[in-house]
Amino acid sequence: MRRFILGMGLLILAIAPFVYIQRVSGPRPGPGGVTLGQAHQVAGPAVAPAGPGVPAAPGGPAVPVAAPVVRKLVSFQLKRVSVDEAAEASPLEMALVDLANTDRVQNGLEPMAFDPALLPVARTRGAAQLSLASLSHYDAMGQLAFVTLLSDSAIPYRLAGENLARLANGEEVASRAEMALMNSPTHRRNILEPSFNLVAIGTALDDSGRLALAQIFRNAR
Repeated sequence: MRRFILGMGLLILAIAPFVYIQRVSGPRPGPGGVTLGQAHQVAGPAVAPAGPGVPAAPGGPAVPVAAPVVRKLVSFQLKRVSVDEAAEASPLEMALVDLANTDRVQNGLEPMAFDPALLPVARTRGAAQLSLASLSHYDAMGQLAFVTLLSDSAIPYRLAGENLARLANGEEVASRAEMALMNSPTHRRNILEPSFNLVAIGTALDDSGRLALAQIFRNAR
């Protein structure tokens, strides 16, 4: 009997690591319950020389590194917005733009202007994340999906970037999302890219109350 118990104990110890790995595999929400995708920057085709005071893509001054962002949380009421609606930002989408610009100003950078041309791209990219097990910047052909959308929409850029996030809708949803993005070095780099001067942030909401958002940036100078 003792040999049987000892054998069972050794078997449990042998399989326990595999059970644990299975449970933690895949993307897990970070602080505030926010799941982030990778962050991407892409130089535009046939990039022209930068003008005075505008860094040539994809270079430019180093993005300042600071302590994790802590700010007073603010609540915004979410209105469900269709990708097909006219390019007029919802209150939540504009709140997200304002928070990104607040972080830029606090780091000594110029705020970005809201870009209606980018909003359908941002909403399409946000909506695409709701049906995916893991956030993805790529399409079925293995291409960066936001780059294809920019090209199809004939939207010019010297440098363009995309941040993706997904989280449960609720109180302080905009602040939770922005804090998570700013506390990730790669997403922070996009938000604080000195040459970005235009932005749109698109949101999408599924029936379970899960919110996805896409920040699309570009430099059109």
